[in-house]
Amino acid sequence: MKKLLGIAVGVLFVASSSLASNTGFKLNYTLHKNPKTNNNWVSLPYFYYANGNVGDAQNEWNLCWDMNEGTLSPASALKVTAITSWDAVNDAPRNFSCGPLGIGARPLEVGKAYSMRPQTEPTVVNIVGSHDDDYSINKLNTKSVILHKNAKTNNNWVAIPYHMIANNQFELCKDLGVNPVYPPTTTGVGAIVKWDSVNDAPQSFSCTSGVGIGARAINPGEGVSMRPLSDLVPIKVSVY
Repeated sequence: MKKLLGIAVGVLFVASSSLASNTGFKLNYTLHKNPKTNNNWVSLPYFYYANGNVGDAQNEWNLCWDMNEGTLSPASALKVTAITSWDAVNDAPRNFSCGPLGIGARPLEVGKAYSMRPQTEPTVVNIVGSHDDDYSINKLNTKSVILHKNAKTNNNWVAIPYHMIANNQFELCKDLGVNPVYPPTTTGVGAIVKWDSVNDAPQSFSCTSGVGIGARAINPGEGVSMRPLSDLVPIKVSVY
């Protein structure tokens, strides 16, 4: 019930009055500007059409256009100046500068969180879309987001459905099936990381401890990094 109330307050339904997986969501999400990384890892809906044309392939330039409400010039008018995706295969960030030209824009990937870098503090962006039940373990359950293990950061920035059942990092660990398992398995997710955009710092939680102490809430719109214990780990989460 707590999760339901949180979503009802934070999300406006644009396609249905009921809280269901095929419901359309409109989320007013606050980005924070910081002098160091200026990262805000944000979850996009799994069905998301930034240019307004349902069925069109979308890319980072379309995302810039949507977050800036159709204004990509002059640079001083931009709400979001850059988009960063995480290349989990090569364990490295990939930056795209928002501007009038879309050269070098990469396709948006379903299930991937993107960092939006605002020009001012605070900046509110509007995100509209819906979920794909194929990626929900308690719904159609036919597709997964694939995590890649790497030796350096081991980050995989993942988009979380706005109506996810789990309330916090510990509950998400359990939903992914890695906890409670004793001793911890060598496959699955070893940790879930939130990004504290106010303080510009990561907030990590170990999934292998079997204890929920210190788990932080995961709010609609926040992207999280899942750190797998092995390569090519398939994940999906439960939704209302």
